[in-house]
Amino acid sequence: GLRASFYVPINAPTLPGRMNEWKAAAAAGHELGNHSLFHACSARGAGREWVAPHRDLDQLLPAQLQEQVIAANTWLQALDGRTRRTFTPPCLDLKASGQNYVEALKPHFVAFRTAPAALVTDTATIDPYAVPVYFV
Repeated sequence: GLRASFYVPINAPTLPGRMNEWKAAAAAGHELGNHSLFHACSARGAGREWVAPHRDLDQLLPAQLQEQVIAANTWLQALDGRTRRTFTPPCLDLKASGQNYVEALKPHFVAFRTAPAALVTDTATIDPYAVPVYFV
């Protein structure tokens, strides 16, 4: 059957009550992908008023985000037992304090979903660290 990647909101207040559902999804072959611990995004730009100051990528250091993403991997492994997964940066923002924080995370992931939605006509040409994202 069709398998999907779910980017689990680790800090969501609903997560403790849904642990068994996420475990069941993983057991059914779906990926529990990494989307970081706290969903930090840049507060710059229209429509980003919701970003809390303590989660504004423009105020955080790359090392802070990298530690959070690696910690999220550990948490996800405890949930599904897997060590290989993908990462989608929240809001597709790749920089913290103006510096790319995602590049240094490559050894921890098989792929990133970082590119805007696009039609892929030849899967052999996809960069595994720039896979298009389709929001559903």
